[in-house]
Amino acid sequence: MITDVSHDNRAKALLIVYNMSSFPGLDLKTADGQLAIVTKIPAGESGSRAVNGITVDLAAFNGNKMLTNFKGVSLERGKAYSIVITDAGSSLTVNTTAK
Repeated sequence: MITDVSHDNRAKALLIVYNMSSFPGLDLKTADGQLAIVTKIPAGESGSRAVNGITVDLAAFNGNKMLTNFKGVSLERGKAYSIVITDAGSSLTVNTTAK
C-alpha cells in the first residue's frame, strides 16, 4: 500500500508520481529534461512535490531515456495531479483538494 502525502498548501499545485513500473528509479522532469521535479522514485513507490501554478510540458525519465510525456499540463493552485507510470503506459489525472 502507498500512503499519499497531505496537500495542505492550497497556494500550490501538488504533483504525485506513482512508479508502478519495473524501472528502479524514475524521474519526473520538464519534457526537455532540464528541470527535475520529482527524482529517484523507486519501483512500487511514489514521490511528490508542491509547485507553483504553471502550464508546462512534463515527462517521466528512466535515466536519460524519456518514457512518456504530457504536453501542455496546466497545473492549477489547490489541485492535485496524479501521474501513474506502468510498464504498459502512463496516465495523468486531476483531483480536487477541496474539503
